[in-house]
Parts: sequence; C-alpha cells; structure tokens
Amino acid sequence: MLDELDKSIIMELQENSRKSFTEIGKKYGITPQTVSDRLEKLKERGVITHMTLICDPRKVDKRIRFIVGIRWDIQKREILKRELKKLDFIHAVYGTIGEYALICIGLAEDIDHLGHIIEHVLQDVEGVVETRTFVVTEECKHTYEKYF
Repeated sequence: MLDELDKSIIMELQENSRKSFTEIGKKYGITPQTVSDRLEKLKERGVITHMTLICDPRKVDKRIRFIVGIRWDIQKREILKRELKKLDFIHAVYGTIGEYALICIGLAEDIDHLGHIIEHVLQDVEGVVETRTFVVTEECKHTYEKYF
C-alpha cells in the first residue's frame, strides 16, 4: 500500500523526472535522503518499474509510428508473445479483449521498412494468423499514466 508521501514523490517525478531530491524534500518537509530511500523502496517493491528518457522518434530516424492488431493461433500464444518481445522495433505489446488478441506498437524508419516488418517479419512469426496495421499520422495526445 502506498502512503500519501509515496504518492507525492511519484507524482513529482512523473511531472519532472529531473527534479532534485532536495527540491522534493523541501516541498514536503523531508530530507533528500528520505526521498531517495522512499524511491529505492518503491523500486524494490515493483511499484516503479522503469525510469527512462523519452525521445521524439521523428528526430532519431524512426519516422513512422505504427500499431498492429494481431489475430493469433491460441495454441501458440506463448511462443508468439515470446517472439514479439524479441523484436526491437516493437516497443509495446498488449493482450486485449476484442477483435485482436494482441496489439503491438512500434517504430519504423520509413514506409519501406514498415512494409518489410509487416510482410517479412510479423507475418513469419509462429502463431500469427492475421495482422491489421495502422500508421499513426498525428499524435493528438500522449501522456503517461498518472495514477493519483
């Protein structure tokens, strides 16, 4: 269970991950070491799973964001999930309820690269029955989950 201080530390770092522990400590009347200790405990407990840097893919030669819906052979679902996790151009895989059992989100360098990914990589993964690809043309909103 998280107490209010843990939630406050998480919210502060979600807002600005470069905020110093000193700044956070001053705001909540605690020492920077307390902030650090709390953060480490949140990591150890698995509450915080990643602390990372986010790049604009268009500025690092990954110009096409795509979403792929996958229908699968249910008998091969574990093989399929394992294989999808290995693909470096796929950065998110979600199990879903609906028309597609899996939704993958990835980045491609250009339209030719995307065509190769769909036709020669994803279609060849064991367990894939059908794919439907969507190319993202505009990012209307992109935030990261805020839980509090």
